[in-house]
Amino acid sequence: MVQTSSMLTTNPTVKNYRLFNIVILVCYAILLFTGIISHEMWMDESHHWLVARESHSLSDLIINYQYDGHPSLWLMIMYLGSSITDNPMCIQYIHGSITLLAVALLLFKSPLPRIFVIAFIFSYFPLYEYGVLARNYGLLMLFAFCLPVAYQQQYNWRWLPWLILGLIANTHLFGLIFTLAYLCIYLGKTLWDHTESKPISRLGLLIYSLLCGLSLYFIIPPGDHPSSAISFFSFDFDRLADALMIFFKALVPIPDFTSDFFWNTNLLTTHLKFLIAPFALLSWLFPFIFKWEKKWLLSVWYLTAFLICSFQYFTTLNSGVRYGGILIITLIVLKWIDSLHHTSTFSAHPRLRRLISKVFIAILILVQSVSAIYHLYQDIRLPFSNTKSVHTYIKDNSLDAIPVVSNAYCNCISYNNYTPRPIYFLNVAESMHFCHWKLLDKVRSPNQQYDLSISITKSKEYLSKMQIQKVILLYNGDDIFQPQLEQPLPAGVELLKTFNDGIVKRENFAVYLIE
Repeated sequence: MVQTSSMLTTNPTVKNYRLFNIVILVCYAILLFTGIISHEMWMDESHHWLVARESHSLSDLIINYQYDGHPSLWLMIMYLGSSITDNPMCIQYIHGSITLLAVALLLFKSPLPRIFVIAFIFSYFPLYEYGVLARNYGLLMLFAFCLPVAYQQQYNWRWLPWLILGLIANTHLFGLIFTLAYLCIYLGKTLWDHTESKPISRLGLLIYSLLCGLSLYFIIPPGDHPSSAISFFSFDFDRLADALMIFFKALVPIPDFTSDFFWNTNLLTTHLKFLIAPFALLSWLFPFIFKWEKKWLLSVWYLTAFLICSFQYFTTLNSGVRYGGILIITLIVLKWIDSLHHTSTFSAHPRLRRLISKVFIAILILVQSVSAIYHLYQDIRLPFSNTKSVHTYIKDNSLDAIPVVSNAYCNCISYNNYTPRPIYFLNVAESMHFCHWKLLDKVRSPNQQYDLSISITKSKEYLSKMQIQKVILLYNGDDIFQPQLEQPLPAGVELLKTFNDGIVKRENFAVYLIE
């Protein structure tokens, strides 16, 4: 392997591509940061930023984060960022830089075919879902792409791959799942194959174990956490179908153009679920398009996929398009490691089959690229979350001194990005800077889904309770997307403006002034 890696680094063809790679990276950076500048953070992005911003010590941070079910590495980065500024754009730029570094690593270090690498860089996940949106997926992608580099150097530093695996485990729950699958298969392969030239690094395993324990400490929530209820003894066909379609959704991320709320949707699985089911099942054979020198790496991917699908089936986690992207990232990483052992990427089958494989991949890449550009364009054209537009409107009309209440528990938490004053949520009767997930069960109960009439009534009760004269209600409901009906509002209630053109449906609001 040392000889192979040396050949890769001294290959004159690779050197000839260096300038071209820089041009590609600059083009990617321009598109990425254009999207970031235009993007308004939504709840999932804002919540973690607000937890970091409102935590005044590490102990506060740990207490405030205990119900999130995510590792802490991304949170710690935001905590450091919040100590410099309270501007939410700070974390968006940091995230963009992390994603740019991950892409640069793939572009300059990967031995995979240049055309494939460049096409992937401008595909949906690196350019938009894991690029523009500021979440922990970009950090996962960065450390995942570090793993092949560390693997290549393991004969000098045997502990290095395990350090990287430990860092991956601290980016996302599914990152932890990937590293556990890697550990199990690698240990099994090592015990079975006695021809290994060097034993497993004990220091590396110790480092990984400590980092894995740290990840589990933050992931495992307190016993009163209401979400992700596990139901091992019940069978749900629809939930099983959704779990099995996770990889297909990611391979073919065609958004539902028929809906105004197209993000994190898939046109095929939404409208043609049963017709597309055979293709979704066949998509699990996609890794066999490639030639695998080290079959154990392919086993790592399938074990990772099995564990992620099982987690999605047995919990209440929504099977969104973004989760399947992790399977694509891990597949690329494992193929990258495998490519260090040989130069052939596609399977050594007859020429016609190789041609079909390449055409199939080209079609998938085209779909991915079109989806990326479509999402980027729509995010520039429309607000992703209308919370920023609402705040700008309130501030421009000198209404920002008036307290804000909402019936949309946590869905308007991004409003707090732009103000130090917390929102009062009517359906939990609490003011919050960030989401308190232990209250989810209370909000999910049918009598807590306040319509406009109840929201106004509860807002007036809040006025009386706080002994104040005015309050602004941010109301979210299906009726805000309907043509304005001629219906009288109660005395003291005025509709100021409706913001209903945002990409995330739950973050569109009608703004009422209640006296």
